[in-house]
Amino acid sequence: MNIPPTAKEATWSEHEFERVNLGDKRLNARLKKLSTDLSAAPSAPINQASEDWAATKAAYRFFQNDKVTSEKILSAHRTRTWERIHREPVVLAVQDTSYLNFSSHRKTKGLGPIGDSRSASQGVVTHNVLAITPQGLPLGLLNQTGWTRDGYSQQSERERKNTSIEQKESYRWLQNLELVQKLKPIDSRVVTICDRESDIYEFFVAAERCSAEFVVRAAWNRHLKDSEYPRLWETLQAQPVAGQYTITVPAHESTPERTATLAVRFRAVTLGPTQRSKGTLFYPLPPIKLWAVYVTEIAATDENTIEWMLLTNIAVTTLDEALEKLSWYRCRWQIEVFHKILQHGCTVEQCRLQSAERLQRYITLMSIVAWRLFWLSHIQRVAPTAPATTILTELECRTLMLMTRYSQSHQTSALCVSQAVIAIAKLGGFLARKHDGAPGPTVIWRGWSVLQNATRLGDRLFPQLYG
Repeated sequence: MNIPPTAKEATWSEHEFERVNLGDKRLNARLKKLSTDLSAAPSAPINQASEDWAATKAAYRFFQNDKVTSEKILSAHRTRTWERIHREPVVLAVQDTSYLNFSSHRKTKGLGPIGDSRSASQGVVTHNVLAITPQGLPLGLLNQTGWTRDGYSQQSERERKNTSIEQKESYRWLQNLELVQKLKPIDSRVVTICDRESDIYEFFVAAERCSAEFVVRAAWNRHLKDSEYPRLWETLQAQPVAGQYTITVPAHESTPERTATLAVRFRAVTLGPTQRSKGTLFYPLPPIKLWAVYVTEIAATDENTIEWMLLTNIAVTTLDEALEKLSWYRCRWQIEVFHKILQHGCTVEQCRLQSAERLQRYITLMSIVAWRLFWLSHIQRVAPTAPATTILTELECRTLMLMTRYSQSHQTSALCVSQAVIAIAKLGGFLARKHDGAPGPTVIWRGWSVLQNATRLGDRLFPQLYG
């Protein structure tokens, strides 16, 4: 992978937000300073991340300024993201929704219910589109939509079914699919990846109308046309096994890591249109031809048996093509990790800004910080031998070497990405034993905060060492 080094005289945030336009040069400069401060201490509240009371007041004024919008903050980052995408042959645009809980902040105005109707939780809903390479490297956010609910729908199931998709919250899946397709460069290939919540017939129709490629996990046993079996699941279960696929299932809570062998089946299918009231449609729903990839775990012994039914509008005629779609879908988990970093590494739910509108701006900025931390945890896997200045400034490299065993035996130019990332992770508690594997996001965001604080302190106390 060809990764351009960050300019040595600029921090990552100055590079990332170089083209920001908030309508005021002072606001542009404040955004760059804020992102630098918040990324240096991602778990800290605004007043602790800021250098002094003046910087704290400036931060609060920034988030309450009407000229500052989430879209404008995201726009500059999105431009950089498309630049990174342009260097990749295939990029996955992973969509998912996150519910941020601010229930304990009783003075915050404009929040809405989150979760289901049985929950009393209050917060903000965000829907993110994260660009990821098939190797798992996060390239940046392509879009973020945030909103607060007025309340829960009181419609019956029949009424919901006969409500136009444009009036439903689930319309966000279609909107982001169409937006990505509209913004992507002509010579870039971007495939949308979604979980079961996006199994919406209008989503498939929208993809066909705007020529957008997708891989979606099916939720519904849909009716098929021109098939020997009337339903999707029965049709795929009747297909012969085309091959096997072995994956590692990570540990989860009390369940240890394990290896699972999956049987793979696939075939082309034609979905029959979902029945909708004519008054809810702007155009008739046509039959849709897709390809289904069905995997089931062989010799499964517990309730966590793996069973995936994937639907795609990309031709699947060979086992290799089916395995490719499976590997792409497995990258969907990366957006769950991104949300974990945002909520736990960047602790956005602890923010005390007193209106949902201000919180939205803060969430967008911290989402970009969370992406950067996520990117750091993966870059060593795709470019381990690249110079450390690919991910750090000269000043950060010097500080890192002074804090680690590389200080005596290496020059700054000799430090590589893999060494730098492991050294940062060690600052966050990573032990780097032979059986430990690669460092994860948690130790990296902790170590990154230590490095940033040390860099600031060293630059001020020992300028002769950093000059």
